[in-house]
Amino acid sequence: MPRFVDFVLRFPKCFILAIAIVTLGLGYANRYTKMEPDVTRALPQKIPAKRLYDKMGKIFPSKEFVFVGLSGPDLFTPRHLRTIWNLTKRLERDGAVYSVISPTNIPVILGTAEGMDVHDILEAPPQTKSEIAQFKHDLLNNDLALGNLLAKDEKAFGIMI
Repeated sequence: MPRFVDFVLRFPKCFILAIAIVTLGLGYANRYTKMEPDVTRALPQKIPAKRLYDKMGKIFPSKEFVFVGLSGPDLFTPRHLRTIWNLTKRLERDGAVYSVISPTNIPVILGTAEGMDVHDILEAPPQTKSEIAQFKHDLLNNDLALGNLLAKDEKAFGIMI
């Protein structure tokens, strides 16, 4: 280290010139550097939360959304389903909310002889055991719902706002 200090003290102009050349060279090369403000692009696709984020980004036009999770031991009761139904309807009527996707309003797409039939999964909150069983069946067979709006263990619902 003393040799380096001696060199800098003996040839200060050479040292400053060398630093200036290195700085200019790095500055010139820096023109090819690009900044990515979206940090989610750097995340690997194997992370489940990243895959969900990307999938929801295709559904919603904006990257700004809120995910509300509701969990419990048995969500498929008339009381819980009515709560989710009412919350979804209230959010849909709110002028500040662009879009709402919940287990109670996702579309069901069925193939028919004429083409396809698209309708909401529910017309009203299910009350009877058979209505709840039908809703659960439709939800479990919906690619958008399972794993996104309904946990695979069936103990949590999600609402995308």
